[in-house]
Amino acid sequence: MRAHFYPEGGWGWLVCAAGFLALLLTTGMQLAFGMLYLYAIRHLGDVYLMDIVWAGALSAAVSRGSAPLVVGACRRGNTRLTAVIGGLVLALASLFTSFALQMHQVLLSYGLVLGTGAGLVRETAGLVLGNYFRKRREFVEMVVQAGTGVGIALFSVFYKEAVGKLGWRLGLQSVTGALSLAFFLGLIYRSASLYHPQRRAILHLKNQRSKLKEKKSATKVPRQPLVDLSPLGSRPVRMLMLAAGAASFGLYTPAFYIALQGFEDRLEASALVLLQTCLGLAAALGCAAWGVVTARPSAQCLVSRQYLCQAALIGVAVAQVALGSVQGYHGLVLASGLYGASLGGALYSLKMLALERLRARHFARSWALVQAAEALPILLGVPLTGMQKLRDQFPAKGAQDFESSLLI
Repeated sequence: MRAHFYPEGGWGWLVCAAGFLALLLTTGMQLAFGMLYLYAIRHLGDVYLMDIVWAGALSAAVSRGSAPLVVGACRRGNTRLTAVIGGLVLALASLFTSFALQMHQVLLSYGLVLGTGAGLVRETAGLVLGNYFRKRREFVEMVVQAGTGVGIALFSVFYKEAVGKLGWRLGLQSVTGALSLAFFLGLIYRSASLYHPQRRAILHLKNQRSKLKEKKSATKVPRQPLVDLSPLGSRPVRMLMLAAGAASFGLYTPAFYIALQGFEDRLEASALVLLQTCLGLAAALGCAAWGVVTARPSAQCLVSRQYLCQAALIGVAVAQVALGSVQGYHGLVLASGLYGASLGGALYSLKMLALERLRARHFARSWALVQAAEALPILLGVPLTGMQKLRDQFPAKGAQDFESSLLI
């Protein structure tokens, strides 16, 4: 009797759509911080120009650093309940941010609380998706990861229309209404065991076992640890953690500063939104392009997932070098398009590389540790970039991504 069964479809396609929406509302919203950055400067004052970015970096870092805790909580408890709590925390964090008047309040509500809610929503979506798909995992991940790029584009427009026109408080309360959709994602996360072809036999055996009186034993069954560090004994896990951490020092930096760079070049708000939209749509298309090569490989030309990940990181490095040298609106659009496509490819190919190198049985725990390795580099790399001139710092971050591509 098969213990593990993957439906490979059916209700799983609704789970796939929920995963797409989860990444749209979490990672996509966090990487669209560039537009919110400008309105936060107007709300808090120019004196916090270099401090506000800590809120965006802290949110992204906390959401990734909490991944092992979320996976451990789901293994010990209920995944659906964790997803519902995450959606509630995500919406409340945005609501609390709308009432923030000082810098430390923004750091606490947007950086810490919203990052925690985003981590809960995103990790539960990944866990449930892994229970439904195995053979089609590459294609499904391509669809889900594209939600990041779509989220960047949609939330950039949303920030302009809501926060830009209604003000900080009413605008973020409108964003809270959109983020409240994450609260209902847990309703879709049904257990994959419901579709097991031998479900009746399994339930019969469980009922018979419950009727038998088990002998009381003096030894108690040890509970699973909240944070499982056993995957660290695997060499591929350690190498992927090292590579992901090195890449994260500069991988997300342009997403936070492209809008600010355009603002300093005296571009209009509509042009800045188009710049962010170009970045988001390019990220979705880049994820689709890398996904087609991975999920539908050609028999005449096979490309390793490691090389695809290296190519994406080199593309990010080239785009960051270009951002330091281009001038004018059209140059920024081309550089942001190249960066977005490479970013989408990097996010997808890194996870597919981990899926290939890591054991399927321990993939959820191992991937959570890989994401946690990105937390500290994001928290330090993004704000430190803003302490120097943007055009002087982007080439340095480009060199960092080139080194990380060689490391992978």
